[in-house]
Amino acid sequence: YRIVLRDFAYMAFTFAGMIVLLVYQQQYSSFPVYLRETHNISSDIYGIMLAITGLEVVLFKFGISRLARKYHPFLMMSLASLFFMIGFGMIGFVNGIAFFLFAVITITIGEMIMFPTNKTLAVGFAPADMRGRYMAIYDLGWTIPATIGPAAAGLNLDNYNPSYLWYIGATLCAFAESCFYALHRWHG
Repeated sequence: YRIVLRDFAYMAFTFAGMIVLLVYQQQYSSFPVYLRETHNISSDIYGIMLAITGLEVVLFKFGISRLARKYHPFLMMSLASLFFMIGFGMIGFVNGIAFFLFAVITITIGEMIMFPTNKTLAVGFAPADMRGRYMAIYDLGWTIPATIGPAAAGLNLDNYNPSYLWYIGATLCAFAESCFYALHRWHG
């Protein structure tokens, strides 16, 4: 694992991905609570939003994935982070079901770009004899945000202005975007 941990570009990629995933987790943990507690929007409406974004994935995922493959993967990770930044940031500013739906549709576009691309990048970094170790670190990049993200968000929602969660999330996505873009410039 020392070899993997010394691979600066891979670790920077993993770190930036962890930041985005920390924010992304909120769509499924904190967002429904925020809708109910702050905007009095029922969980039924949240379920409908998820169904619409599921339909969005079914209709557009292959086309978006095909288009994303034409560009450098780090550039696509940067673009996906921008979609996340806009969508999650919007949640903190808007009111009304239609605007929240637009925010999650925007997030889903980022998701369709990011998740196929980041897996491809992770595998591409690893020498053939080290793929297991590289992918283990990659998987930690998913596990750690899933573990700490909801708890940190809960502390924010309980103790501060609930909109701060989304402003912080947008800021983190902007930071991750700049990391991915820097990797594109350096490693691309």
